[in-house]
Amino acid sequence: MSDRDFRKEFLLHMYDQLWNSINIRITGIWQCIGVLAGAFFVLSLVEKNIVPSDIAVSLIVLMAGWLLWNVQDASYWYNRNLCIVANIEKQMCQKTDMSKIHHYMGEHRKQKMISHLWIQCALGIGIIIVFMLYQLIKRTLPSFACGFAWQNILCTQSLPYAVLIVVIVAMFLLKRDHNRKYKEFLEKSPGIWAEEDKS
Repeated sequence: MSDRDFRKEFLLHMYDQLWNSINIRITGIWQCIGVLAGAFFVLSLVEKNIVPSDIAVSLIVLMAGWLLWNVQDASYWYNRNLCIVANIEKQMCQKTDMSKIHHYMGEHRKQKMISHLWIQCALGIGIIIVFMLYQLIKRTLPSFACGFAWQNILCTQSLPYAVLIVVIVAMFLLKRDHNRKYKEFLEKSPGIWAEEDKS
């Protein structure tokens, strides 16, 4: 087997593996089901007076945050692998193939979330909004109306708000890190056609 044939075979195997990785990342529907099942389980513990509602809301917000973090991570890996796939296609195709096959291999796309992942993201955000509104209406506002006790507000009732802040900060840091890595990837690995255009 010549070096050229070996390289072609290697790139084809790598191409297949990258598509497998993309498929694994976007078929994580079980994450949504897990968060919903977890939310219902925690609510059942509240109904049985096993877990206080403040703890329950905190756990549900944390689970929804976990879903959002996973969706953000899957989006990054999807976009990164799609760029690598395009770079491999450039190794085996010509520029004219952009009009004959598809134009996506021409330029790398900006990092954006595909609609499948946006739907999961919307579910996570929706769960957080619903349960934080529940916390606000059922727990926090009545405390203000009844001449609240500071120790209750500061200890148990504030826990869901603290968890929400942690979820938001972690999401921001994760997104910033992914944006930095994606930008670095695009600069260092533009693909063979970009190298040819420079020369």
